[in-house]
Amino acid sequence: MGTLRDRMLVDLQLSGAKPSTQRAYLREAENLARYFHKSPEQLGEDELKAYLLHLMKERHLSEGTFRFYVAGLKFLYRRTLKREWALEKIRYPRAKRKLPVVLDLTEVESLFSVTKNLKHKAILILTYSSGLRVSETARLKLTDIDSK
Repeated sequence: MGTLRDRMLVDLQLSGAKPSTQRAYLREAENLARYFHKSPEQLGEDELKAYLLHLMKERHLSEGTFRFYVAGLKFLYRRTLKREWALEKIRYPRAKRKLPVVLDLTEVESLFSVTKNLKHKAILILTYSSGLRVSETARLKLTDIDSK
């Protein structure tokens, strides 16, 4: 897969992909070649589907990881190999939506009661009562708070 890898790397660099994305996409192309013991250029749609099924059923990848792998293979086939036919029917799986864990009133009260530092307690209460994310709380400025 040497020259194909080099072509894909050039395409990734020209597209502005981050180095970590470049490494992941190249690794996935190499995994595909290793799985079938031949170059991805020689693979057809049925083999791609079999490989993706292998990723889902045998490797038990999460939806996010699977989507990332598919994106890498789509990049390989669309950009580097310029073959749309192999990927036109491959869809990303729907991401499962997880409901957030909501604390009940007694859990919230116990969290506040064990916090002895007044500053920390104020931060917790402000974050919880206003529904802020941790990153939003960390970026708060005094001017963001309307004390009236």
